[in-house]
Amino acid sequence: MSDAPPRGLGFSFPLGVPFIVHPLLLVGIVAGRGRWWGYALHAVYLGVVGAFVWFAASRKRWELIHARVPTLTRANWVLNWGIFFIALPLLGWVFFGLRPLVR
Repeated sequence: MSDAPPRGLGFSFPLGVPFIVHPLLLVGIVAGRGRWWGYALHAVYLGVVGAFVWFAASRKRWELIHARVPTLTRANWVLNWGIFFIALPLLGWVFFGLRPLVR
């Protein structure tokens, strides 16, 4: 029997944010068109995207994860954060969130 602790699955990206949080915020943004809380949801939405920009650019965060998952490259790190947590949510905001903001 081995005395080594069991290894987990490793780092996983928080996929609940682009699949649950962003769509719910977009629905709230469209429903709150012209109301103060609709503008507040815009700020929350763009704040969450901004936090993910910081995560993608943070070398310290990547080094912490890279120490636990040596197969993860910096390019893979930036692309995963950039595509799923920055680019796609910004496209969703441009198509669904910006229209109620402009009208």
